Amino acid sequence: MTNRGETNLNFYKSLPEIQNFLEVTDSTKLNPVPKDWLVVVTDIVNSTRAISEGRYKDVNIAGGLTLMGISNLLKDMEYPFFFGGDGVTILLPGEKEKPIREVLADTRNFVKQYFNLDLRVGIVPVREIYDQSHDLSLGKVRISEYYTQAILSGSGSEFAEVEIKKPNSRYLLGEEIIVETPADFSGFTCRWKDIPSPKEETVSLIVRLAEGKQTKMLSELLSFFNSVYGSEIDYHPLRVENLSVESSPKKLIKEAVASSKGNWLLSKLLLWKIRFEVWGANLAMKWNLPIKVFHYKLNKLKDYQVISSDYRKFDGTFKMVFASATGDRVKLEAFLEEAEKKGSLFFGIHVSDRALITCLLHAGSEKEVHFVDGADGGYALAAKMLKAKLFS
Repeated sequence: MTNRGETNLNFYKSLPEIQNFLEVTDSTKLNPVPKDWLVVVTDIVNSTRAISEGRYKDVNIAGGLTLMGISNLLKDMEYPFFFGGDGVTILLPGEKEKPIREVLADTRNFVKQYFNLDLRVGIVPVREIYDQSHDLSLGKVRISEYYTQAILSGSGSEFAEVEIKKPNSRYLLGEEIIVETPADFSGFTCRWKDIPSPKEETVSLIVRLAEGKQTKMLSELLSFFNSVYGSEIDYHPLRVENLSVESSPKKLIKEAVASSKGNWLLSKLLLWKIRFEVWGANLAMKWNLPIKVFHYKLNKLKDYQVISSDYRKFDGTFKMVFASATGDRVKLEAFLEEAEKKGSLFFGIHVSDRALITCLLHAGSEKEVHFVDGADGGYALAAKMLKAKLFS
């Protein structure tokens, strides 16, 4: 087991990679988080209202910007982070607490100013999580050459989330922070149109597995998927043939505004740059031209979105966005409801007809991740359904 006293990112980078997703609940494959690390939790206050106004993409963007700002601060994307639709959870070494707080405060201010969304940000020391008798362990699994996905287990992350959402929580990031290290959002992109389901539906699912039954129930759940849906490729929410690059300036301007930090003139110039890059990417894909930008071969751009997508994960709950026929989803819900009656799990689910992608690219380290969520509420509304069951 790794020493809890190790303070820097080498703790995470040196973790052995889990080879089989079924092993994400195996405690012997995970390591306790160092006690001098921090748990960062963000979420959009009243995200349900933003969703009802058709602004779920903006809600997703807020989480993406948070992670991009931290990635650029660290000059790396190999650190543990978890995207949940209307917020993110990040685990970071405490040695960088001051600049982390400043980047997060700057991100919060930017999201409010340019998206008119209230980003709640809290930081809980891991030491205090352990002092309250909660546990917190990390692992990682290789998704692609460019993306290693973190795995999180233990009651500590839920404790942190609950504490941060308490009124006047002492863990909330204060308004008085002087930003000496501003957030840098370069590398954040959102250039893909909503992706229609390759079947009838795009389903967002969150499952909380009962303590002591996690490995057994995850195995049964994945076996159910294989029996009803077939192989992973059959229920993957993204298909290369369904991906289309966005061309609307009204949609692309959001990336330009983020990259320019709201500078009017620079955002206009960046918009023209983005539109030119979109034109070049479409040309390369149409004519199969092997043009290379950083580690990207533009003619294979759609393939990168699929192979490095974050459509399935385990962060204490099992989360997944997948393509489904309506009849198969009904079978899945029946399976989950039966397991729920037995006390083996609780679940939340949301159904849409398309998916959203939010992309983070770090050119310096050739790392990337493409977050997948269901449109019109996805993970956020699935989480709302789950919490209603847990706290009823």
